[in-house]
Amino acid sequence: MKQVQYILGQANSLFEEIDQGYSGQFDPSHPDYAGARERYDRITAEAANLEAVAESTKVEAQAASAAREEQSQKWISRFQAYLSYPA
Repeated sequence: MKQVQYILGQANSLFEEIDQGYSGQFDPSHPDYAGARERYDRITAEAANLEAVAESTKVEAQAASAAREEQSQKWISRFQAYLSYPA
């Protein structure tokens, strides 16, 4: 994900450079420029969405791990009386 953010940052820098350095010298609605800008905006939105999904998946995995650990601790305490060694 870091590589995607890096590449999108580079693309954004290029768009800023074009907008600042060539302002008024070209038509921003030109199909080439508008298409590139549209693709950049779409990919940026998709990357943000994927990052949010990855973060929520990570949080869910941590919650599931904590629940499994809690369940394990309950079972360990239940079986403690039957073990010949302390757990």
